[in-house]
Amino acid sequence: MSYCRVATLDELWSGEKLCRMVDNRRVLLVNVDGEVCAYEDRCRHKGVPLSEGHLHGRVLTCAAHGWEYDARTGRGINPENVELPKYAVKIEGNDILVEVGSPMTTASDTRDWVGPVLQKGPAADAIVAAIRELNGDVTTVDRGGYLRVLVHRRCRVTSAAIARSIGAPFQLPSDLELVMSSFKGAFEVSEEEAVWSYGEGGAK
Repeated sequence: MSYCRVATLDELWSGEKLCRMVDNRRVLLVNVDGEVCAYEDRCRHKGVPLSEGHLHGRVLTCAAHGWEYDARTGRGINPENVELPKYAVKIEGNDILVEVGSPMTTASDTRDWVGPVLQKGPAADAIVAAIRELNGDVTTVDRGGYLRVLVHRRCRVTSAAIARSIGAPFQLPSDLELVMSSFKGAFEVSEEEAVWSYGEGGAK
């Protein structure tokens, strides 16, 4: 394991949170009753930094749309079917160290890969199948309740391809928004297609 010193206990008192950059990733640190936890600093809904939200007791709330998480486990409270990617933490003396080898993506060479994060279910399966049909090398990362879909630099899917896969009409963007909890890259969507592309302007 590769741990990196990111803060001290003097900087993060019980009941407080802060953001630190670790290996080019935004990492959220929270201290709940003396227990320090580290998560990816991104709400599962729209990618808004959770460090800009509120921490009351064990409840971490996103400032944008009010999604709530258990700050000690990362599991969703409202809604329940989401979970924050968690980083390993250890305390050495007064130092807080985070294990930087556990990013949400599978490896550092996927930083310019883009795509949606989908809540598991038949719709997600159909979307993934359609993405595989229309794109080259597609990687999926199973995160328990959801799937991260990654395509190098540009990921494209059409409503027609998803409809063929699921065997029923599929409306963009409304049906996609029901299952897409987050995404990576710049995101553009019309009634015909959704595109995630590498570059500025999207959740990273």
